Amino acid sequence: MSGEILVVPKNGQGHLFPCMELCKHLVSRNYKITLVIDSDISSSLPTSLLQSPLFEIANISSSPPRPDPFHHQEQHMLSCLDELLDPES
Repeated sequence: MSGEILVVPKNGQGHLFPCMELCKHLVSRNYKITLVIDSDISSSLPTSLLQSPLFEIANISSSPPRPDPFHHQEQHMLSCLDELLDPES
């Protein structure tokens, strides 16, 4: 084994396919490869790559989209505005 390489493609199959080709090339050069991918797209990997003893997958789960950071600020501003307009509420 020549070394170990961690490959982390950007989410989406358009980025996965070039990374798979890179992984195949590196495995053929005797590098141990760990491909970090979303568990939703792991079924897209070719069997020939999966069967290599030098290839490993690290599945990560899809994370829900992050909330809009401005939404909280907007709600806070509206609350403050309500208090200013109607201090008895």
